[in-house]
Amino acid sequence: MSAYLIPSIVYTTELHKYIVPTYADANANANANINTNNNTGKVIINKTLHKYLNTLKAQIDECEMSWDKYKKYTNPYEFIHTTVPNSRQSICAYKPLSRSFFKMIEMSNMLNILADLPADKCKTFHLAEGPGGFIEAMVFLRKNPADYYYGMTLLEEHNQNVPGWRKSKNFLEENPNVIIEKGLDGKGDLMNARNLIHCFKNYKGQFDLITGDGGFDFSVHYHSQEMVSAALIICQVSFAIALQKIGGSFIIKMFDTFSKISLDIIFLLSNIYETVHFVKPHTSRYANSEKYIICKKFKLDEKARHDLINSLFKIIAHMQHDTQSEPDQHTVKQPHIINSLFQFNLPYYFINKIEEYNAIFGQQQVENIGTTLNLIDNSKYDKLEVIKKYNIQKCITWCQQHKIEYNASVQPNNIFLMNKTTHAIKGTS
Repeated sequence: MSAYLIPSIVYTTELHKYIVPTYADANANANANINTNNNTGKVIINKTLHKYLNTLKAQIDECEMSWDKYKKYTNPYEFIHTTVPNSRQSICAYKPLSRSFFKMIEMSNMLNILADLPADKCKTFHLAEGPGGFIEAMVFLRKNPADYYYGMTLLEEHNQNVPGWRKSKNFLEENPNVIIEKGLDGKGDLMNARNLIHCFKNYKGQFDLITGDGGFDFSVHYHSQEMVSAALIICQVSFAIALQKIGGSFIIKMFDTFSKISLDIIFLLSNIYETVHFVKPHTSRYANSEKYIICKKFKLDEKARHDLINSLFKIIAHMQHDTQSEPDQHTVKQPHIINSLFQFNLPYYFINKIEEYNAIFGQQQVENIGTTLNLIDNSKYDKLEVIKKYNIQKCITWCQQHKIEYNASVQPNNIFLMNKTTHAIKGTS
């Protein structure tokens, strides 16, 4: 796992006074201290890298079906959770609710997140959590029925792209200390400003650890990934500020970080937590832009928390879905695109560090996409088998390192392949 420390630069103790958001929306409310501009998603750092990544991603669209097959070979840790090709099982013997379980295990172990939690009992809150991989990881790691784990995620029963809690029924029944928060709207919508105030009033400053794992389906329109996700990321950050206990930790997923809004969000976090790290777990696929920001030791006093929540509430209220219901009709307008939080220039040293880390993560991403595209053009069975065997060993090592039971012998699902795949490493108990 790659982890890099982001500079902690305290700009002011009253940062809320400097939040003057700009939107790419011509209908913004000028009376709410809101500005508009036409710089939607403008890339301000790593411009060459951003352009090259978009070129590579466009090539992925041209071979989408092949990509889905071959990316499993070029992601070294894919087989931890994904079934090994031509076999009956994955490497990890434990079958979690989602792949996010493994990311949480890895980040917790590598950055000692559990060491910062109270030993006797803790309270955690998990945003955009469905179907529950992060909570499941906490249950697995802590093994403490005295803990309380809260989960909040969007509930849309008729939308299969929204995971919700459909897969989690048995897990929830087995763990009564996992509590589902549906918000004031009953839908768990993090982009509903009323839900922020509801949680602020009921849970202010109570949680030792908060996570935000929200995302969208970016298989289409990947060029707008950073801007589309920014609104949800701001909402998750707002909930964290409302709910975080002094000294607590926050983990949030981000994607590309080339635009002003992404830099502003990271700068905000670096001002309200003592330490902030950029993290790319091994269990996060190498070809995607996903990375995590891990923040430790929340330091806002109650007045600063309240002032900041007031400012962020106005932003969420402006961005949130404007829903109009009529008989047999449900129209949902998309949230406004936000371009920036702050109008001042961010410190040069801070920007330089983010640019440096983007280059490191971006190089890995570029190499992986390029390798996969080359493999699609020049695939041979023997070459794929060599890659597969190498990756199986890496996955076994990962399971050993994180003390998770694994399948030492991966059996082929074709009897004629039996003599080609034999693994004799003993699994953990």
